[in-house]
Amino acid sequence: GGKASIKFSLKYPDVLKALIVVDILPENYLDQNRFNTGHQETIQMVKDLAKYNFEGKNRKQIQAEIFEICKSRDIGELVFTHVIKDPEYADGYKFRISIKSLAENYEKLIRETFEGQYYGKVYVVAGEQSPFMPSQIAKQSFQKHFPAFDPNKDLVYVEKAGHWLHFQKPKEFVDIISNLSLIHISEPTRLLSISYAVFCLKKK
Repeated sequence: GGKASIKFSLKYPDVLKALIVVDILPENYLDQNRFNTGHQETIQMVKDLAKYNFEGKNRKQIQAEIFEICKSRDIGELVFTHVIKDPEYADGYKFRISIKSLAENYEKLIRETFEGQYYGKVYVVAGEQSPFMPSQIAKQSFQKHFPAFDPNKDLVYVEKAGHWLHFQKPKEFVDIISNLSLIHISEPTRLLSISYAVFCLKKK
């Protein structure tokens, strides 16, 4: 989601009023000389989730098995928010999002870098403990693509949060977004089920 919104802002800059990016850079995260994000493990996790069989299982079983696949309670809980009832099968479940499509395209997405610039206002919110947002790389990367970005004003790190800060620290996350008084967010934000990473805000 984050990379998609960054790409959109660079390709269609006149459509947006502003952009809020959460813990992602327009960089190649498979470059191990610059990042240590554990993406190979994540790629395997997504592939395992894409093969997951819901048949004959209740929510408690599904939750336990998803946690085992994810090897992290935070990530497991986030993935589990996307488990919904399958209307095609009595007592059946499925993923709300296309995990199969994500598995097929994930490596391409995290490797992709971008060209161009967006001259509108950009805010960046990141997890203090996130390996996705090393401070110096983050500042250089956003200044390259977003000339209006000021790292001293427009970059906020959430204490004791990792990459999934909107899930790990939902109240702090919502407070930060709400305090950006110049930005109007029309989509309701629910504390317990925030599962997106970027807001693209359209001009009125």
